[in-house]
Amino acid sequence: MVRFSSSPVSEYYFSNIDMIFLSLITLNLYLFYKTFKIGKILVIGLLILISFKNGYFMITQSYYNKGYLEKKAVVSYINQDAKSKGYPCIGISYITDPGENVGFGYLFYLKGTHLIHPSLDVPVYNIVIPEELSQKEVKQKFGHIGLIPPTTIPSREVIEKSCQTPNTNITDSLFGYVD
Repeated sequence: MVRFSSSPVSEYYFSNIDMIFLSLITLNLYLFYKTFKIGKILVIGLLILISFKNGYFMITQSYYNKGYLEKKAVVSYINQDAKSKGYPCIGISYITDPGENVGFGYLFYLKGTHLIHPSLDVPVYNIVIPEELSQKEVKQKFGHIGLIPPTTIPSREVIEKSCQTPNTNITDSLFGYVD
């Protein structure tokens, strides 16, 4: 295989090929419209059909709720639950599709939640995006974000010893970025 670059080509560059395809279709529809008498009726009918289809989709579309409001509700619930149970720190684990952007770090920072790496020495909350990935285990739902509360709670002494570690939400680098 011949490679012209040492780095992989982004999908962004391949999406530019869509413009060539779209231009060819548009040119053919224009020629069909101008050349044949029935072409005008068919092209206008096609445009009306596409408009109705897209309008119907916009009206009936169900939104996949896993945005800011749902994430904020998850963080508030976790923070409240951890405080009510007296956990000095917690671990957060994510169950999600590869490449899913979770984006909870700043929200935990705003709530002042002391996070450390998930382990058997701290209560671990599992955030599931989308909740369908672990539907049987999910106990709380926030839109399409599910939450599995800690299933094993270590002793108070073990938790307090583990919480001596600095808050990883502040000390760890962001994924993909260097310090």
